[in-house]
Parts: sequence; structure tokens; C-alpha cells
Amino acid sequence: MGGIVDVFESFVDAVVDTAESFSDAVVGVADTVADTVVDVADTVADTVIDVADTVADTVIDVADTVADTVIDVADAIFDTVDTIFDAPELVFEKIADSIVYFVTGSYEGDEGDNTLFATGLGLWGSGVKMYGGNDTVYAASLDLDVYDTWGNLSVYGGAGFMDINKSAWGNMTVAGLAGTTNLQHIGRTGNINFGGAAASNYIYRRGYSGNISFKGGGIANRVISEVEYGNIKFKGIGASNIVKRKGGVQGNIRFTGAGASNVVERIGGDQGDVRFTGVGAYNKVSNSANRGSIYFEGGIGAHNKVKRRGDSGNVVFAGAGISNQVISEVKDGNISFTGIGALNIVKRIGGDQGDIVFNGAGAANHVVNTAKYGNTNFTGGGGGNIIDHSTNGNISFTGVGFVNKVTHTGDYGDINFVGGGFGNIITRSGVRGNGDLTILGGGNVVTWSTTGELKAKLGGLILNRLKRDGSGNTNLILASLGNIVDVEVSKGNLNLTGIGAANIINYKAQGILNANLAGGANKINKEGSGNSILYLLAGANVFTDSSIGNVRGSLFGGLNIVTKN
Repeated sequence: MGGIVDVFESFVDAVVDTAESFSDAVVGVADTVADTVVDVADTVADTVIDVADTVADTVIDVADTVADTVIDVADAIFDTVDTIFDAPELVFEKIADSIVYFVTGSYEGDEGDNTLFATGLGLWGSGVKMYGGNDTVYAASLDLDVYDTWGNLSVYGGAGFMDINKSAWGNMTVAGLAGTTNLQHIGRTGNINFGGAAASNYIYRRGYSGNISFKGGGIANRVISEVEYGNIKFKGIGASNIVKRKGGVQGNIRFTGAGASNVVERIGGDQGDVRFTGVGAYNKVSNSANRGSIYFEGGIGAHNKVKRRGDSGNVVFAGAGISNQVISEVKDGNISFTGIGALNIVKRIGGDQGDIVFNGAGAANHVVNTAKYGNTNFTGGGGGNIIDHSTNGNISFTGVGFVNKVTHTGDYGDINFVGGGFGNIITRSGVRGNGDLTILGGGNVVTWSTTGELKAKLGGLILNRLKRDGSGNTNLILASLGNIVDVEVSKGNLNLTGIGAANIINYKAQGILNANLAGGANKINKEGSGNSILYLLAGANVFTDSSIGNVRGSLFGGLNIVTKN
């Protein structure tokens, strides 16, 4: 009688342990879901606030720029007029210059400091040629053409068409309003500073060194720099904004703005970071400099595409969109993704080292890591979560989805999985790697083919299916209508506690089998070598032992069949 009581108590303990384990798993997954929802909600809220603030600040800045431009032009005109009247001999000279420009559409400066009031149509003549010196033009012309060589050039006012070219060293400062603005500076050194608005703004800088500062608005804004040393700072609004920094030794881009389409590119060169904050229906941000990172900060768009190529550099993404695509192909660099979207695609392709940290939610999330070394950490939720990892490194998954599919094919690395979904598919192949899995779902499928220890708590509404080879211990807690386990390892123990309508276990190894199973039917096949310890409770228990080793335990059922070969 004592033996029966002991066996019954063992079953009770096994059932209680299983219930407690899955209770803990449910609580853990629930906490994970709650934390993920809160984190994503906070991220979205922060992103929306940041972008709203950015757009508001940009609108205010552009408005301030236009207002300041008008004030600066007025002040400059008054200062110039005061200067002229303080020197009466200049009055007739300036008036004469303005009249000549008004009539002929031409003005010839000299190598000194020149000031011109360019008023007129400007539809004929050779335009304004300022040459050397520090020169200033106050414009109110339908068509304004300005050419300058060395020295600083300042242009204030308005024009229907504004075309300004500078060919030697010195700064170019332009503030005003125009239908179209075309600014080109090809001198060796010097900056371009633009503030204003136009239907179309085109700014181009080529030479040795010089920054571009753009603050304004337009239907179409295009800013391009090809200097060896120099940054671009863009703050503005436009239906289409294109900002490109090409080549050179050093050059960063700082973009803050809004547009239906925003394209920001750092193309080639040695070093340069790209920082993007803004909103647009289409946002494309890329960086192919040898060294440098991309910071997509507080961005919102229907489609966000971020791509990093080169030697080294990170990608930091924080934003939201219907579609978010983040790709890094550098030799050494990480990806940090925080955001929300209907479709989120994050890929770390090739290279020597690269981690991925994903925090977000989407109808579909696809994360890929193919670097030689690197970890992938996923926290989030979605209709479908797909993780493809071929790197030597670990996977950490915490989240929920209708379908969760995690594949690790790297030679070395572990998988830690806590989550749930209607369908969960975990696949691990390679040389060595441990697994710690806590999974709740309608159906769970685990395939494991490495050397290492596998621990799994699987709760399936319909089915738990686990297949294991390689070598190492396997520790399982299972609950489902059906539990199917196939373990074939060179060496390793199998410790199994489970509840199911049907439990089917196949175990082939040099190791010990310790099984505590309760269900409608239990069927166990064992091959290899090692002892077996069985506590089985079911309508039918069938145990076939073709291994070298002893068998002990207790079987309770309407039908108990034990075969020892």
C-alpha cells in the first residue's frame, strides 16, 4: 500500500509542479505583453510628441526666418542709407549705380567692398558682377543674377528668379524671398548660409571646405555639398526635400523638417554622421561613408527607409510608419530599433560584428542578422514575428504574435525565448548552443540540433512537437492535447514532465530517462544505454525499452505494456 501512496504522491507532485510552471509561464508572458504594450505606447507617444514639436519648431523657425529676413533687409537698407547720407559724396554714386542697373540690367563692381541696390526687372543685361571684396546686394528684381569671386557676399531681398554664383573663397549669405533660388559656391573655402523661402531652392557647394546652413521653406528644396570638409544643417519645410553630402574627408548632415518626400543621403567619403528628425509620407535616409552612424530620431512617415553601408557605424531608429525598413551592411556596427509600423523590416547583413536590438510592434516584424558575430534581442509584438539569425551569437526573444518563427543557424549561440502565439516555431541548428524556452500557443514546434542543454516549457492548446539531436541534456515540461517528443543525441539525459491526451516519446541516447507523464495514453520508446525512471498515469501506458540499462518506476492505467529487448 505504501508503494501505491508514494507513486500517487509522485504524480500529484508532478502535476502540481507542471501547473505551477505553466502558471509562472502565463504570468511571465502576460507581464511581457503588458510591458511591451506600455513600452511601445510610450515610444509612439514620445515619437509623436517629438515630431509634433519638431514640425512646430520648424514652422516657427521658418516664419521667424522670413520675418527676420524682412527686418534684416530693412535694417540693412536703413544702415546703408544712413551711411550714404553721412557721406554725401556716395549718394549720387549709389543712385547712379541703381539707375544703371535698372536701365541696363548690369552692374560691374571692383576689388573693393561694394554695395548695390538692385531694383528692376533684370530681364536683360549681364547681371550683377561684384568681384572681390566684401560685397552686399539689396534686391527687388524680377530676375537677379549675381556673380562674385573672393571675399564675403551678402544678398538680401526678393526676386522672382534668384541666381547667385561664387567662384573663390569667402562666405555666401542669402536671406530673402524668391520664386526660385539657385545658389552655387565653388570657391576653395567658405560657407553658405541661407534663410528664406521660395517655390524652388537649389543650393550647391563644391571646393575644399565649407558648411551649408539652410533654414527656410519651399515646394522643392535641394541641398548638395561635395567639399572635402564641411557639414550640412537643414531646417525647413517643403513638398520635396533632398539633402546630399557627397564624398570628402569629413561631413555630417543634420536634418530637421517636414515634407511629402524627404531624401537625406551621405554618399561615400571617409566620415560622416546623419541625424534625421522629421515627418514625411516618404522618408529615405542613407549613409555610405566609411565611418559614421545614422540617427533616425523621432521620425514619422508612411514609408521610412534607412540604409547604412560602409566600414563601420551604427543605426539608431526611433519612429513610426506604415512601413519601416532598416538595413545595415557595414563591416562593424549595430542596429537599435524602437518603433511601430504595419510592417517592420530590420536587417543586419554581412560584416564581422553587429547586434540588433528591436523594441516595437507591427502587424508583421521581420528581423534578420547575418553578421559573423552578434546578438539579436527582440522585444515586441505583432501579427507575425520572424527572426532569422545566422550569426555566432545569442537570440533573446520576449513577445507575442499570432505566429512567432525563430530560426538560429549560427555555429555558436543560445536562444532564450519567452512568449506566446497561436503558432510558435523554433529552429536551432549549428555546433553549440543552449536553449531556454517558455512558450504558450495553440501549437508549438521546436527543432534543436546542437550540442548543449535544452530547457523548454511548452504549453500548447493543440500540440507540442519537439525534435532534438546533437548532444546534451534535455529538460521538458509539456502540457497539450498532444505531446510528441523525439530526442536522439549522442549523449544526454531526458527529464520530462507532461500532461496530455496523448504523449508520444522517442528517446535514443547514452543517458538517463526520467519521465513523469499523465494523459489519455502514454507511449515511450527508448534506445541506447542508460537507466529509465518512469511514473506514468493514463488509460494506456506502453513502454518499449531496447537500451542497455535498468527500468524502475510505476505505471497506472487500464492497459500497461512494458517490453524490454
